[in-house]
Amino acid sequence: MLILASQSPRRKELLEQAGLEFEVIVPNEDEKGQVLNKNNPENYVKQLSLFKALDVFSRYPNGMVIGADTVVVLGNEILEKP
Repeated sequence: MLILASQSPRRKELLEQAGLEFEVIVPNEDEKGQVLNKNNPENYVKQLSLFKALDVFSRYPNGMVIGADTVVVLGNEILEKP
């Protein structure tokens, strides 16, 4: 079973457009408390994505989980969601 570990409508739409069969499982909301490195935007978004995927995988260990996230960066500063 393919699982999208995201509540993003755009990510869901992309997988639907690709013709994939999948299920959306929303990861826990406390991922930002798990992130270790906010000084490097690339590593930060990788850590967020991995946390989401691992959180869902811990509940669905037989699934193939896709974790993804997006950050907006100005210079080297991460702009948080409002």
